[in-house]
Amino acid sequence: MTSTTGDWHWFRTRFPGLAAVGVITAVAMTAALTWTSSPMIWALAIGMVAGPFVRRSNVRSRAGTEFASGVLLKAGVALLGLSISLGQALSTGLPAVVIATATIAVTLAVILRVGDRLSIDSDLTMLIAFGSAICGASAIAAASATIRAGRTVTGYAVATITLVGTISMLVVPLLAGLIGLSDRQAGIWIGSSIQEVAQVAVAGTTVSLAALKVATLVKLVRVAMLPLALLATRYLSGGERTDREGASTPGGPLPLFVIAFLGFMLVRTLLPLPDDFITASSKVSLALQTAALAGIGLQIDFRDLRQRGLRPIALGLSGALVAITISLAGVELLT
Repeated sequence: MTSTTGDWHWFRTRFPGLAAVGVITAVAMTAALTWTSSPMIWALAIGMVAGPFVRRSNVRSRAGTEFASGVLLKAGVALLGLSISLGQALSTGLPAVVIATATIAVTLAVILRVGDRLSIDSDLTMLIAFGSAICGASAIAAASATIRAGRTVTGYAVATITLVGTISMLVVPLLAGLIGLSDRQAGIWIGSSIQEVAQVAVAGTTVSLAALKVATLVKLVRVAMLPLALLATRYLSGGERTDREGASTPGGPLPLFVIAFLGFMLVRTLLPLPDDFITASSKVSLALQTAALAGIGLQIDFRDLRQRGLRPIALGLSGALVAITISLAGVELLT
């Protein structure tokens, strides 16, 4: 009886927030299909707009939105590992892997350094660095859960990377044509420099189907490096940090959801999984991450965003410039 009562209380306290998250997720997924884009970005934007109304109409929404931005987020990132086959990613060839790796390392280092010089909040700097260097909103979500960043910081980082990534999506294919890169070179450049997976797909398609195929594979290389980047950052941060509640959190071992990401990636690499299963798992992962971004958006207060000013956007633009420059230099030297 006590267990049943406890389960009902758990459900009742989270239902209002999860219901709002569910509606926003459905709308975001539909919008992303209509206009080729990432549903996570739609979910964040819709959540931010709807947040004040949801919070005002139902004070019990917070438990559900926190569940979405916590548990659902980690589950979605973990399942992302099933979309990555190391063999497939490495099939792009050694030069592409070297270019992608160098771009990640230099972009992370530069953004962390510039963010410190601009006196930008360390958590926000870290999230912008991961979003710029690896895979946009998914990398920000994974890094946010790892360093326990606040919801407003996470939302601002996603918004910044979305803006910067959209600019890169438009500029890089245009420059690739002006420079005279081959389809393979353009694909490597696009996959190594542009932030979001959806943005890479749009930019690659703008050049050619051959460029799209190469860009998608190079992007997989960057996504596969997410756990390694998280681990390196966790140790280099000094072993112990303070989370948003002020509690001390130890560095060291990766969170369980990142370990699960690695495990799923190995399963995909070593076992002949059915294509339908891989497709379904990718859709579930995307839906969970979209729901998490909806939960984050619903918790964001616009007043907090305004207080941060334009410096984080300048940081994101500098990161994009570094990624574009380093990856292009690698393409010219190695391909």
